[in-house]
Amino acid sequence: MGEPPAKFSFIVFGSEGRQEQTLRTDQDNAIVFENVAPELRDQVQSYFLQLGTKVCSWLNQAGYTYCDGNNMAQNPEWCQPYQYGRNILTNG
Repeated sequence: MGEPPAKFSFIVFGSEGRQEQTLRTDQDNAIVFENVAPELRDQVQSYFLQLGTKVCSWLNQAGYTYCDGNNMAQNPEWCQPYQYGRNILTNG
């Protein structure tokens, strides 16, 4: 995908984040990227949504099923710049 357009963190939460995975564990993850200029936000978020989709797909193929609640980095709600992603960090 090339060089990321901004600094970011791929974070996990839920049973995965607590390291309490069982034989049947689903995904709960997000991407929080650094704040960017408003005119770049959609383009930067698009890059990270593509990245989130790839990673979530690979995790699914490895046996970490998709989250029924769609709490994953491929969902725009869980792929946000820091200014909005603070809610992910504190509530996720």
